[in-house]
Amino acid sequence: MKRQIAWSMIVSIFFSCLLSSHAMAGKASTHANLGRTRYLMQRYAEAVSQFQQAAEADPEYPGIFGLLGAAQFQAGQLDASVDSFKKQIARTPDIASHHLNLGLAYMKKRLYEKAISSFQKAAELAPQEIDAFRNLGNCHIALGQPDLAVDAWRKAVALTASWKDHYNLGTALFRQKSYREALRQYEKALELAPEKNPAIHSALAKAAYELDMTDLAMQHYRQAALLDPTDVDTVYELGLIYEMKQLFEEAETEFKIVLRQDPGHLPARLRLAEIMVESGRIDHALKEYGTILETAPDNTEALLGIGVALIKKGDFSKATEHLLRAETLSPDRSDIRFQMALCYDIQGRYEDAALQYSRAVEIDPGLAEAYFNLGVLHDRGNELEKAEKYYLKTLELEPDFVDAYNNLGALHEKRGEARKALENYEKALELAPENAQVHNNIGVLRFKEGSYANAFASFRRAVELDPWFSQAYFNMGAVFEAQNEHFQAEEAYRNALRLDPAHRKALLGLARTLRATGDRQGALEFYEKLLAIDPGNTDALFSKAEILAADGRLDLAAKTYEFLLKNAPDHVDALNNLGVIFYRKKVYDEALRYLARAEALAGDRADIHNNLGTLYMETGNFQAAESQFETALEIERAAAPDAEPASPGPPTR
Repeated sequence: MKRQIAWSMIVSIFFSCLLSSHAMAGKASTHANLGRTRYLMQRYAEAVSQFQQAAEADPEYPGIFGLLGAAQFQAGQLDASVDSFKKQIARTPDIASHHLNLGLAYMKKRLYEKAISSFQKAAELAPQEIDAFRNLGNCHIALGQPDLAVDAWRKAVALTASWKDHYNLGTALFRQKSYREALRQYEKALELAPEKNPAIHSALAKAAYELDMTDLAMQHYRQAALLDPTDVDTVYELGLIYEMKQLFEEAETEFKIVLRQDPGHLPARLRLAEIMVESGRIDHALKEYGTILETAPDNTEALLGIGVALIKKGDFSKATEHLLRAETLSPDRSDIRFQMALCYDIQGRYEDAALQYSRAVEIDPGLAEAYFNLGVLHDRGNELEKAEKYYLKTLELEPDFVDAYNNLGALHEKRGEARKALENYEKALELAPENAQVHNNIGVLRFKEGSYANAFASFRRAVELDPWFSQAYFNMGAVFEAQNEHFQAEEAYRNALRLDPAHRKALLGLARTLRATGDRQGALEFYEKLLAIDPGNTDALFSKAEILAADGRLDLAAKTYEFLLKNAPDHVDALNNLGVIFYRKKVYDEALRYLARAEALAGDRADIHNNLGTLYMETGNFQAAESQFETALEIERAAAPDAEPASPGPPTR
């Protein structure tokens, strides 16, 4: 969204005063001539006195009320000047300059409709009177009538245009939102101006900005600031352009220049603080916001800015405090509600977050980000229908919202709707072909379909686009592992861990891969690393115990299985293997206890019945042994002959 840049119009008023050259003998003439002299000496009050005495001496003296009106105008006696000009017009109604001067008096009094009537009469009497058209333009601008102002200034320019006429026509066109033509008029003004003029450069910058010609706007703002570095508005606007173009260091410099000249310039201080927040200089930003609150304790923007900064700092309690203050001052601000929702969301206070997001969209029904985040909340809670509704609403408001398509793809994937998932991922890629997350998600979809080559291509593209994307490296490892390409899988898992040493699935995958290549000690090392992060990880505990048992460290293996069973008491394989360990240690009662529990949970497992049969035979209970072996044979006969080995599991997002 564009930032609104304030600008000011420069209008030149050319005052035309009729000075009669009529010379007459007598008292009236002497007073009139003395009045003219004092008028030219800019001693207007004395001129008024002389013209009044001339009128008293000879009320029919030619042009005397026009002269009196001009002097009264310059002396600030506007009501009197209007009366004098009216008297003169009553005597000489066909002289354009009298109507022009009456119009100027009305305009000075801000009686623009009356002024327009007088200027129109002046233009009717003297079509070449450029000042009539100039001041008509001024009045129409003052009344917010840019179309009529443009017509008036076009007529002025068609006569004998100065640079100011082109400038003012440009101003009227700008107000009319005819930015391209305004730009041309400002360029003509710049060409005709006798010297470099910062106001023209500033106007050119504004017109270029509205035309999205930001480089040209930046060029002219720079020139305007160079010509007049004391113009804080221009320097501030240059800072806004830099910020919009993400030239944050340059923007910060300009805002600091503004604040050196005007420490109370709140917009510049707010922008400076926001740049500091975005660059991670939270404490510096908080200091700037604090300076604002010292003089304006109820400044909503500063309170909101502090809230955002504190969220980034992780101080959610104080962030909430400032956001609530901002909300109290401006309860109808959707952006404040949105930031409060984010604060709650990050803390896991999902109900509070949902409430604030909902209030934000009540205030601003077009706030797509709030609808999207509501979708994420419901998605997280597995409320897929509600999540889909909010994602679709997001796309209704912003059809180019890439993350909404991406999340819809994942949602359809959860439902098992692979075709719809792919359609949404592909729409996301149409909008953002270099989005690594979407390429990764398409790879996950292809992996689940068993299309390993296509899955790998998607994961590889993801890491090409984002070399720091650890999850995509992990997923590449999963593809290799699924195809028993263990050395390539090892490399991919190590790449994932290089970027994210605490990546649990990558630690597990690497340990599993090392074990598959015969490096049991290497595998054990990574199982231990995973257990240091996640002590209750069942997969790591089970695999660690298997390796320890295979190495003959039965006591340690048994302790590992027992720890696992505290967290997962129905883990059949752990029960079975622990029973085998106690059998090997000849602790037959414990062996029977664990194997019997395994049988109760998984009576269709032939290996458990075989182990029980072996135990019973060893302890001399041959009848029980016979029964267990016969059961094992029945299960094996019924088993599918070509069962596939277990998959390492799908990659993840």
